[in-house]
Amino acid sequence: RVALWKTLSSGTGGRVALWKSMAPYLILSVMGATGISFVLATATTGLEFRQKEKYGDTKEYQDWIKKSWVGIKMDPAQKDSNSDEGESEGDKEAKS
Repeated sequence: RVALWKTLSSGTGGRVALWKSMAPYLILSVMGATGISFVLATATTGLEFRQKEKYGDTKEYQDWIKKSWVGIKMDPAQKDSNSDEGESEGDKEAKS
């Protein structure tokens, strides 16, 4: 604590030094929060798709969807209509 207060009270140079020492931790914290948000948004998208597929025709499900919020969700991955599923670029070139 004493070192922190000395750094803060030593003027502008001390504050800059403090920010420089904290920068990697702040950047990693933001990256971690972003990663967790990405994972949760992806999971939400998959869950919503499966729930709609399984329960989409029921009245209970439709009523629930009208009054609830899904949260942040990502658009599902779009498949390229020109590509064959499961083939790599090398396989496609070999066919040509």
